Amino acid sequence: MPPYRTHPVLRHEWLLLVVGGAAGALARDGVERMLPAPTPPGLPLGTLAVNLLGALALGAVIRAAERSGGRLAWMRDLLGVGFCGAFSTFSALSLEYVRFAVEEEHLAGVLYVLGSLVVGGVLAWIGARLVDLASPPGRRKDAAS
Repeated sequence: MPPYRTHPVLRHEWLLLVVGGAAGALARDGVERMLPAPTPPGLPLGTLAVNLLGALALGAVIRAAERSGGRLAWMRDLLGVGFCGAFSTFSALSLEYVRFAVEEEHLAGVLYVLGSLVVGGVLAWIGARLVDLASPPGRRKDAAS
């Protein structure tokens, strides 16, 4: 049993997933409500924003949990799987591509998906690097990876 699951409440990882997932879904809805309707026309800024922010957050969360020596392992369930899983979803990205396809804007759709994946991957790496840089100098042995 991972060390964080020895606490009576945290022993039930499903609770962490539920709480994180609820918070992630509410955050996603909030971001999408704050952004204007697709501008430029057809560009789903809400989905793009949550996917890119989610990639950045997930990179940082997973790296922090890995580097903690087990002390922050609960973050993987609460923030990684729960929050980021509900906040940023591939299904929404896929739906946005279908909307481009229906409008026969195939090039725009492909560029949107590829851009999301490339920029999202870079942001996930940046999130992990930010955790490395924020770590005390003696704990940076994994910083090159």
